[in-house]
Amino acid sequence: MSLHPQHFAPAWLRPHDRGRQEGNARPRGRSHERPGHREAVMDKKELYREAKAAMVNAYAPYSNFTVGAALLTKSGRVFTGVNVENASFGATICAERTACVKAVSEGHKDFAAIAIASSRGGAPMCGICRQFLSEFAPDLKVITGDDEDHLIVTELTELLPDNFRL
Repeated sequence: MSLHPQHFAPAWLRPHDRGRQEGNARPRGRSHERPGHREAVMDKKELYREAKAAMVNAYAPYSNFTVGAALLTKSGRVFTGVNVENASFGATICAERTACVKAVSEGHKDFAAIAIASSRGGAPMCGICRQFLSEFAPDLKVITGDDEDHLIVTELTELLPDNFRL
């Protein structure tokens, strides 16, 4: 099998063909960033597995509904997040926003995809998370499903066709 980057980034995750480089294999480990290459290279199953693995750190004593998210930057870095509940329900934060806040706090604002896993199977993104992420990536690919063999990929603009902008 050739090591051409197109073998690592499926069509659903390749919005542009510019900047492709021959012979660059995806590095191993949590960071999937390649020097000089500004394109996400993780497939949807891998990203979903990252979300599922993160889920064990969720704090959900009130709902027992644990959620994990894995946010893939366009440079290939993955930031995970979990839902963190609070007795004052308004202070609760979703896994998707946790991942986004972690990424932004480390200087990353260009996102390619997010995978969401939950203790109850597929987890549609809530309205606040849709709006929050549309601030950075209206064309974000949203991945969720009951398991890694039954994933649904939807573009954020389909989930939030008319996002709020100032």
